[in-house]
Amino acid sequence: MSFRSFLSRFALATSFLARAYSADPAYTVVDLGTLGGSTATAVGINDSAQVAGSSPINGNVAQHAFLWSSSRIADLGTLGGTVADAFALNGLGQVVGTSHIAGNAAFHAFLFNGGAMQDLGVLPGSTNSVGSSINNSGQVAGWSYTDGLVASHAVLFSGGAITDLGTLGGASSFGEGINASGQVVGSSNIAGDAAEHAFLYSGGVMQDLGTLGGTNSEAFAINDLGQVVGSSDITGNAARHAFLYSGGVMHDLGTLSGALASSAIAINNSGQIVGLSTFQGGHTRAFLYSAGVMRSLTDLIPADALPPQAVLAEALGINSSGQIIANSANNFHAYLLTPAAPLSITSPTSLPPGKVGASYGPVPFVAAGGTSEREWAATGLPSGLFINAATGALGGIPAAGSEGSYPNTKFTVVDANGAVASVTLSLTINPAGSTVPPPPVITSVSPNPVLGTGLSQQFCVNGRGFVNGAGLMVRLTWPAAQVDLPVGFFNSSQLCLNFNFGIAPGNWTAQVTNGDGQLSNIFFFTVAAPGHGSNAHLSLPHFIFGASWYSAILLSNTTGALESVPVTFRDDAGAPLLVPLAGIGSVSSRIVVLNPGTTVLVEALNVGDGPSVEGWADISLPPGVMGYGITREVTDGRADHEALIPFVPESSQTAEFSYDDTSFTTAVALVNPTNQQTTVTITAFGADGDQVGFTQLPLAPGAKSVNVLRAFPGMAGVFRQQGRVVVSVPNGAVSVLALRFGAAGFSNIPVNHR
Repeated sequence: MSFRSFLSRFALATSFLARAYSADPAYTVVDLGTLGGSTATAVGINDSAQVAGSSPINGNVAQHAFLWSSSRIADLGTLGGTVADAFALNGLGQVVGTSHIAGNAAFHAFLFNGGAMQDLGVLPGSTNSVGSSINNSGQVAGWSYTDGLVASHAVLFSGGAITDLGTLGGASSFGEGINASGQVVGSSNIAGDAAEHAFLYSGGVMQDLGTLGGTNSEAFAINDLGQVVGSSDITGNAARHAFLYSGGVMHDLGTLSGALASSAIAINNSGQIVGLSTFQGGHTRAFLYSAGVMRSLTDLIPADALPPQAVLAEALGINSSGQIIANSANNFHAYLLTPAAPLSITSPTSLPPGKVGASYGPVPFVAAGGTSEREWAATGLPSGLFINAATGALGGIPAAGSEGSYPNTKFTVVDANGAVASVTLSLTINPAGSTVPPPPVITSVSPNPVLGTGLSQQFCVNGRGFVNGAGLMVRLTWPAAQVDLPVGFFNSSQLCLNFNFGIAPGNWTAQVTNGDGQLSNIFFFTVAAPGHGSNAHLSLPHFIFGASWYSAILLSNTTGALESVPVTFRDDAGAPLLVPLAGIGSVSSRIVVLNPGTTVLVEALNVGDGPSVEGWADISLPPGVMGYGITREVTDGRADHEALIPFVPESSQTAEFSYDDTSFTTAVALVNPTNQQTTVTITAFGADGDQVGFTQLPLAPGAKSVNVLRAFPGMAGVFRQQGRVVVSVPNGAVSVLALRFGAAGFSNIPVNHR
């Protein structure tokens, strides 16, 4: 579950259908193993990359449900019989499915939670049931057989009760998927049992979603935006195709090239869809449907990722990070597919000048991420220069008449999956016969070592060949990060600047970029003392970017000295998060340098067609520097929605805020900013002061948990209530952000940390 699940519910339901095509990334592949038998099947994945499925145990004498987490596969057992199959899990690692009971006389829906498998029971008069999907509130969709195994009704298991959802007029129905709001999808016979149609159950009403023109359809999953996927007969019942139901319309997703049929099985909140496509002879291939294009997952993984003859036959789950679980044919194993690092250009940062008629370069361009097969291209180059499409080396001989400035030379790399990265640089070509100066050389820096007192101090780079110009700067690099600092030109042998070296002791480097674009050598020096340690560590609990989301950090320096603000980005699991900062590139940490009295905006833009990415930021704020975060949803056809995200302390063990869940929705982000495991206690009170909710959540070091308040376990009582919430931890600290949502947008709720 994530903030984007709830921020996005106000977006146009079909907006993703209009996205321009952008190819999906390559994937790394992990075999999930088995419970000792020869095969395994994966059926669901959550945002923590936990996977639910089923596998035979040793000797293939029985089949048990499993939960795979952090490279370990755990046997969940059965309800006393020999066979149990898992069908889904939620963000808390709770697993649902069906299991034979003792004696194998019947099979019942189960919920595995807290190390135990619980029997969810059956409808009165029934003997068998299935649990097919579960949300973070613990609501389970499924079905229970009402007439032996002849007829069934879709059901909702919630709070120990079973609710019969009925049918569309026919004898049977099946509940297949459920979202955070408790909406259920599945299939049902219509009146007279003449056909089976996909349905959406919401607010106590079962709605017929229709078909793609044929007789039958069925729905398998629904995301938190209410988008539904499944399969349907097309006009004339010539074939069955995967569909997306969005905005009141059922869209035909087609099939893989050459296939006869397809079925969509799962969808995430970014609109990415996975499933399978069927070919002549009945064999199937797993697919990913994203940005309007269906692609075979086999084409998106390394050629040697699977054993010989094994192919990905079906994909049954995808999480918000784009991780996919797929099952193979032939060897019948389950696999976790994780998107590779995004494609980016890592060098060069500037271009040396050239001269008409003189050989230029070669200047190497280097890319990172994406696939290993890449193709380079360039635009805006002077006549006579070109980039090698295979190697990325820029070279050639500038032609007569090409002298001048080329400020918008654009270099682009495309990988084998169509991912694109580009950089725009400036290039100068001097006339024939002119003298191109040699590159600058750093011979020393002063002082060396630098005393890292934590105060801004003068630092000089000494050498020769420094040339004035708009691009003149010094790049300082230290163990954790780097910064490019513009410098005022002093003379050709010395450049001086002011900087606070208390950021990090250790080995640093300096490199000069001349005003004409030429680079100096890299010079090593030492910072000998630790920093001042007086910075306040603050958390920005929500930072989301990409697709329709924009986030930024605004910082202002109120002092008369140069100040630096270290910012570290982490994902929801606490791991370093690469953030593509505008004008900077993809970094997981950054030192933001502010001159006296200045304000700096650090931005992660709403660009790209893949899923949005989110996490949080640790900000080390020196005295005299202030700021806040911004999150904005940008959707065509309506005004942008924006919320200010305040910096909050990383030293508080208790936080409180008021909520109003009557006509609005409250969402909460909880961050553990420390390096120790903790347990977060959430207690909610109504307007009369009586307790209406209580839960406890484990939170790993550096991790973040985010959800709608009423969707946290034990917090359903806040629905349609007003009151206050107390968040506390027994050890370490907790940083809390609360947001209020309505049809007009969203805003932050003040939180009192103490």
